[in-house]
Amino acid sequence: MDELIIIHFERTGGIAGLSLTHTVDMRSAGRDEADLIHDLVSRSGLTAGESREETASLYPDMFYYKIIIETSTGREEYQFPGQRVPDEAWPLIEYLTGRAKRG
Repeated sequence: MDELIIIHFERTGGIAGLSLTHTVDMRSAGRDEADLIHDLVSRSGLTAGESREETASLYPDMFYYKIIIETSTGREEYQFPGQRVPDEAWPLIEYLTGRAKRG
């Protein structure tokens, strides 16, 4: 994987329609957090292929997740409803959800 620089996370939707966001700039993150995120991204399978996007209207009242991964060579964006999150990506999403703030 290319050098991971920034990861943006957003969770929207649900019955209340609240939004949670979190951005990590790996250049200023602590060593432990940077190592953990790098490991979670590597294991998530999200960087293994092309960006995926699911239409929000197909799954009303569900949480939707958006992850943007910026590396030294480009940017990949992933969006999907909760029931379509790849199993390998859940540890990354759970970590970022725990760090996110309501926006």
